[in-house]
Parts: sequence; structure tokens; C-alpha cells
Amino acid sequence: MSQSTETSPKPTTEPLKLTAEAVNYLIKILPKGTAYCIGIVLVVMMSGRLVQSKGSLVRAVLPLVFHINGDGIG
Repeated sequence: MSQSTETSPKPTTEPLKLTAEAVNYLIKILPKGTAYCIGIVLVVMMSGRLVQSKGSLVRAVLPLVFHINGDGIG
């Protein structure tokens, strides 16, 4: 008997596009403040900024949220 070996078809959706759509969906359904915080954390984690800041989420996020308070902190 010969067995047929079927391979599953390659996924048609690119992982980056699928991730972007999932993040976009989450941000749309959450309140604005929560969505902003989660969005920034996800951008930092997915862009590699967390690795550049040696694992410190605060140091990685600070440049992205520094403009919120006008001229900076203080």
C-alpha cells in the first residue's frame, strides 16, 4: 500500500499583516487611554526597542511618551 503524503497549503496571510490586524482590532475596542498604553507597549515589544534598552520597558517607552507632558517631565 502506498500512502499519500499531503502537505498543508502555505498560509496566505503574512504574519506581520495578521499581527497588525489583531492589534488594530484590540485598539479599536478598548477605551482610548488603555488602547494608547497597550499600543505603545506592543510597538516597543515588536520593534526590538526593548532589546536595545536592555529589557527596561520604561526606558524603551519613554521616548515615545515624552511628548505627552508638553516639554517633557516636570
